[in-house]
Amino acid sequence: MGSYNGNAVASVLEGLDWTLSNAFLAAYKNKNESVWKELVEFTSTELLLAFTSKSIPLARHLALLPARFLYGCLEQEYGAESVIRSFGNTFEFSQSFFSGNVESEQDEKAVMNKLLYDSIAQFFFQALRLNNDENLFLSFKSYNKLRERGYDFGSEFKIAKYQGASDEKLAILRRKSELEGFRPLLHRRLSLSLHSWVIFLLSIDKIEGSRAAKVLSGIHLRYDSTPQILNDAIYIRKFSYNGYLGVQWWDYMARPSGESYTPPSAYEWITLGATYHLLNSPLLDVDLSDIPESNDYIFLLETVKRNLASFEKDWNKWSSVFNVGPTITNDETKERSLENFKSQSRVLLSILARLKNRQQSAEDKAVAEEKLSNEKITDFKNAAFAEWKRNNRILNFFDHFGNVQKNKQIEKLPAIGTSLYLQGFKVMFLNENFKEIYGSAQIGGEVARSVDGRFIREIMMGSNIDDTRHETLNEGLKLSIKSLVDEGYSPNLIIVPPEFIYRTDLYALEGFTRSEGNENDLADFGSYEGIPITTFYTPLLNEEVFVLDFRSSVKLEIYEDNERINNRLLMEVREMTSEEMETKFEQEAAAMRSGEEGSELTDGEIKLKIASSLYLDIWINAKFSVVEQKAIKRFTINNLGAI
Repeated sequence: MGSYNGNAVASVLEGLDWTLSNAFLAAYKNKNESVWKELVEFTSTELLLAFTSKSIPLARHLALLPARFLYGCLEQEYGAESVIRSFGNTFEFSQSFFSGNVESEQDEKAVMNKLLYDSIAQFFFQALRLNNDENLFLSFKSYNKLRERGYDFGSEFKIAKYQGASDEKLAILRRKSELEGFRPLLHRRLSLSLHSWVIFLLSIDKIEGSRAAKVLSGIHLRYDSTPQILNDAIYIRKFSYNGYLGVQWWDYMARPSGESYTPPSAYEWITLGATYHLLNSPLLDVDLSDIPESNDYIFLLETVKRNLASFEKDWNKWSSVFNVGPTITNDETKERSLENFKSQSRVLLSILARLKNRQQSAEDKAVAEEKLSNEKITDFKNAAFAEWKRNNRILNFFDHFGNVQKNKQIEKLPAIGTSLYLQGFKVMFLNENFKEIYGSAQIGGEVARSVDGRFIREIMMGSNIDDTRHETLNEGLKLSIKSLVDEGYSPNLIIVPPEFIYRTDLYALEGFTRSEGNENDLADFGSYEGIPITTFYTPLLNEEVFVLDFRSSVKLEIYEDNERINNRLLMEVREMTSEEMETKFEQEAAAMRSGEEGSELTDGEIKLKIASSLYLDIWINAKFSVVEQKAIKRFTINNLGAI
């Protein structure tokens, strides 16, 4: 087609990529060699012209054709060498027409390099499926020719670091190095992806260890340092979901058309391959300052732990590929290689634990420095109060029966609730560094139940402590009610343990009426002889049953103020004072010192964890009193199941 305007040709070729692909498959299947070879040559030429003329639309349009052509050869593989040579040459020649260094990841050169390596990635992913060793090794040779030699990643960075450059300066130089080596990085990261895919296939028994070893040795991949492996793995994991090198679509089988499925997770199998390379790297001289911060290190440690456990569990299989690495020689026994593996594993996990600690500390620092969001605090208070209101029951009874005394002297009323130290909870109340901690609002419900528990404790201490036992629940209720009436009281509430709903025949009692479930109904379960039966969810209420004249027997004194929630509940989210942080450090430093995998947190890291925490004050100021002991009857029963 000669020279052309890229955009115009892209418009003309709309849909032609599938036409060419289908034509190739038809010719190849029918063994019409002259036709399919001409199609390979035509496509190679057009793809090369697209790259040399920097036609982004056309390059994007044709980029997947080499992979489709090679995929069509997999079943028979005759002539596959022609496809490999032709497109291998196209890829190699294309690299020579535009630079591998870029100004930014969005400029024209960067886009062209990404398109080129998208095409290369899918082509050599298909090449891994070749059965014929000669074709497989030919594909390795073509791929390895694409590696640009002589590029020194980060030499300027290393010099600046040696000279004591600031962290900001080093970050700029690291970024500069990545842009100057943009295409070599693409190649290295694709090599890691191809290696990782083969390791993944071995892990699910889709290939033999001997074939995996061929690929790992055939596709050249050289790392100068452990940080380079980590940086590549983190980068691919981070951007795999955005289409980086197309790895998110790699699969080991053809899926049925029209059915939904999830391909293997690149996020996971890239880590598997990285784990293999990390174990085969010199781990003893790792400088963490060479590794940029990434929140992925918070999660990487656990994934690598699982990978290492998988390797060790089936060492007979994995020893065949670990013998490829530089740390284990071929003449070592499997037992010796396993010991080397375990030793390297311990060092690797220690490094990853330190990276996790460092990343967590950086996040803690950002959290500690950010101001609390009033909006987030209000949202939490509303949710926690909803839980409080749903779970607090006793105050409703006092309001219903009217035996409430409001007291303006707060100092005379104890606080019923808690002041909670919530480690790491500050993230919930921020805008920029916000993280949801699910279930946190249930604190309101827990405190509400503790208020109910305080009431139960009071009536247990203030009621008749005689060991009154009855044979059945029915007997106990009848006698208790009769006793109260005989003494001039009006029994209006029965309290039973929550387990009585299934431990007794409560519903079968004569005189029992089930509750209709109305929101304002005092009865949880129903009523007995017209008296509401309720319960409180506290461990104090275990076996005892209470029948009482609630209005006459108990009293509530409570502090109310219009600045409190519902005039009664104090709920404050507050940052720690410097004095509180120092006290907490003295109390908790020893317990917080130990990190994962034998690592230790520094004083600074511990203090940042404390600074990313806060206090939640949540209570009412109130006092429950038994004012008429005789108006409460308390008993237990011998036979829970009897009526």
